[in-house]
Order: sequence, then structure tokens, then C-alpha cells
Amino acid sequence: MDLEDDPEINLHIPLKPVYEEFVCPICFSMIEECMTTMCGHSFCGECIKECLNRKHQCPCCNAPTTVDKLFRNLHADRLVAIMHTEKEKASKSYFDALLNPHNKDGGSAASSGGNGGAVQNQGALSPIEQVFHQHMKKSLLSYEEYHKSLRQKYERGLEALQAEISAKMVKAKEENKGAAADAAISKLKSEFDERRAAMESSFTNTEKFVVDQYANFLEKTVVSVQFLPVQVFITVSKREGIKIPYVVKPTDTPKDLKEALRLHFEKLGDPIKEFGPKNYFLLKRPYAKGKQPKGDDDMDVDDGGGEEVKIKDEDLAIIQLRPEPGSTLCLRGKLQMRSEEPKKCLKSTFDPATVEPMDYFTCKTCKLNWLCKNCSESCHVGHEIVVYLKQHKPNWACCYCFKNNCCKLYKK
Repeated sequence: MDLEDDPEINLHIPLKPVYEEFVCPICFSMIEECMTTMCGHSFCGECIKECLNRKHQCPCCNAPTTVDKLFRNLHADRLVAIMHTEKEKASKSYFDALLNPHNKDGGSAASSGGNGGAVQNQGALSPIEQVFHQHMKKSLLSYEEYHKSLRQKYERGLEALQAEISAKMVKAKEENKGAAADAAISKLKSEFDERRAAMESSFTNTEKFVVDQYANFLEKTVVSVQFLPVQVFITVSKREGIKIPYVVKPTDTPKDLKEALRLHFEKLGDPIKEFGPKNYFLLKRPYAKGKQPKGDDDMDVDDGGGEEVKIKDEDLAIIQLRPEPGSTLCLRGKLQMRSEEPKKCLKSTFDPATVEPMDYFTCKTCKLNWLCKNCSESCHVGHEIVVYLKQHKPNWACCYCFKNNCCKLYKK
């Protein structure tokens, strides 16, 4: 058939049989960068090269061949690209008609530009609408395919029943005459009607189960926006570089945010000693102007509409404030870190049950050995300090700084 003989013909070809001709026999996916052998078989370029590097035979017909005898099939690549494009167009039109039942032509009537109007409408979808289209497509197609398979089984069963009853009617006419034949055929018709009604009822019930299952699936998965997890960032006032990504769950409170901070600083090797009573979180929305509250009473928890919200209630669910994705939850107030604790001499902290190996130091200025680290850094500031012994595990509170009465850290 030559399309040039009839250029106005609007030919529609089912995709599936054509698609199957362009499936790679090796990976069973759509062919990419098509390479064809001298025997006429086509494969993905990477697939056939790997096969021929192992065995110099065509995977389809075992004809001898090598990689250098392959040639690129650009025409096949173009056909594959056209199929991908047309499939996407058909899919968009289908779902546009599905989501806009008043516009059965897929949106072309919405614009004087014909098909261009449909593309324009599709391109104008918001990001949320695009996500909906994408996931609705996957979900609906899988259920629709399942529904079609059930209907096909029902129709095949109905055809088999009709063939069975028809054969029995022919046999009844052969074995009976007159009124007896009519009675037998009437009985067979009644049997057919009963069995068909039973099959139809069974299919209707099964169809209802599928519909109910799909409805329940949508009801459970399409949750209200206020129950969606929200991506925010936890920061700490006056500590640059601390910006922890955190997904706020519906039940999260400031206590959960503090736990996330505690785990973060533990991983950094500088644990939080404790949270103070003046610590609180300040919710800053992405569009906040950066205004900082000046005191504890400048701002209280509101209904979530303000640009910045001070959270005083430790048990308040963060989600009640309706934080937008990208919001910042900044911990305000002084945060006491373990590294910022006042240093103590080993004499004050030694516990034989928990002691671990430590380094000892020498102060050449004072001519003292066996100094604990804290004393070498605090009691002997400005002195010449060198390592005396590395990773020694003491069995008593050994620090000669205290023993020589020059320790400034030890307190009884």
C-alpha cells in the first residue's frame, strides 16, 4: 500500500504488535541504539556487543558474526522514537479526556490552535497536576488492564456456554420429533438463560469487588494535604553551618526536633550536654523577611499564619502550625555542648569502672611529667608542652599537676 496514493487517509495502527517487533531479543526492552547483524536481526547496541564478545554467533539464528560486522540501524532508531512520541501523545490525550469528560477531544477545543491547543494545555499543568497525571496513569492502567482481563474471561465463558447449548439443541432435534423436540429445546433455552444469568451475576459481583478495591485504594492513598510529611530544616541560633534536613511527621513535637539535634551532634563527636529551659524553636517560613523576635514575649504561638512563630509548647504537634516545605525550625537560646563544659582535672573525673586510655603530657617549663590533657591545656598555658605517654590506661587518678599542688582545675 502506497500512502502517497491517498494522502488524506487517517491510518491508525495498534501500537502493541508494532512495539513487539522492536523489543530487543536479549534484554526484552525497547531497542536502544539499534545495531543489526548481517543476518538481519536487530538488538540494542550494548546488548549485542556484549553477546558477540562472548560468542561469535547471532543470538537469534546462530549465524556466525562478529562485532565489526554490525551496522547501525538509524531507521529503526527513528521508528522507536516516533513510537515513544506517539504513545506519549495518545496517553496525554486519553488522560486529558478522562480528567475533563466535558472535553472529549483531549483539550483541542479549548484552543483555536487544534492539536497545539492540547499540547499548550498539557504544558500549562501545575507541578501538582503533573504528579497527579503521572501516578493516576500508572494506577488506572493497571486496574483497567485487570478489569479487561476479567471481562474477557467472562465473554469467553459466555461463548463456550452458547456453543455447548447450541450443540445440545442440534442433538435434541436429531433425537426427538414434533412436540418432544420443542419441549427439549425449550428446556435447553431455560437452562441457557439460568446459567447465563448466574455467570452475569458472578461477573457483576467480581467487577464490584474490583471497583470497591480501587476506591479503597484511592481513599487510603490520596490523603489530605495537612497529613503529608513536610521537609524542613533544623538550625541552631549563632551556630553557622548547622542545617539539618528533617521530615516533619504528623505526630512530631519540639521534643522530636531536639532528639534529632541530639543525634546530629553526637555523630559530630560533640554531644549536647543538656537543653536549657530557655531553649525554644522558632518557625520561619520560606517567605519570612528575616525579622528576629527581641524577647521571649514578643511572639507567641499563633494559628500558623504568621511568617515567624515562636513555639513554647513542648507537646504541640508541629504540623498544627502548617509549616510549608522548606521552612526553618531554628533552636533559640543558649545550647550547652559537652566540649564547652568547664574543664576538670583527672583527679575530679576519674572512675575506675569507666576509664579509657588517654594521653599524658610533660611540661618542660615546670619539669613535670604525667599531666592529664585538661591540666596541660589550662594549668600550663604558655608553657612548653610535649607528649609524655600515648593511650595509657590509668588505674588511679594519676595527674602530677594536682600532686604538685599547681592544679587550677581541681575542686573538692
